[in-house]
Amino acid sequence: MEITKTDKNSFFINSKALNISINADNIKADVLLFSNKNTDKQKNADARVFDSAGEYEVRKCMIDATQLNESEIGFTVLIDGVQLAYIGNIEDMLTDKQVEVFAAVDVLILPIVDGKAEITTKVISQIEPSTVIPHSYDEGSIETFSKEFGNDVEKTAKLKISKKDLTESDKQKLVIL
Repeated sequence: MEITKTDKNSFFINSKALNISINADNIKADVLLFSNKNTDKQKNADARVFDSAGEYEVRKCMIDATQLNESEIGFTVLIDGVQLAYIGNIEDMLTDKQVEVFAAVDVLILPIVDGKAEITTKVISQIEPSTVIPHSYDEGSIETFSKEFGNDVEKTAKLKISKKDLTESDKQKLVIL
């Protein structure tokens, strides 16, 4: 699978099974995931749109949407053998129930918001993913977070990842797209 950042908090996931767009409707995709209610963003008429909590299956890919707070949805997607999670806006640590949903995540996409880096760090330690991809950051906050993260840091335009890649490394990695 290949993960590309398309905007501040938007991503495109290209895989063998299907293509997923997160928080962007201007990209041709099979599935559109929105971390908050999608009121008028259905320009891509052929895509399946998910913007509320529930369990969904599209082309043998499981999508689990979990309510994070009053307005935000978090997603886990099992695709090409990789468990990927997207968390939109976080204001606090995850509840025990939310941690259960995100427990087996390989790749975690979450925000690095100025003044909330410690919350981001705590959420990462709650979930313990192999790979962390930040979104919604400015240069100062990502620099600070990269130093605090301390493990491998990789800057790239696209992340190509497979289940095999994840099993070969036991070290947590930060990937900045």
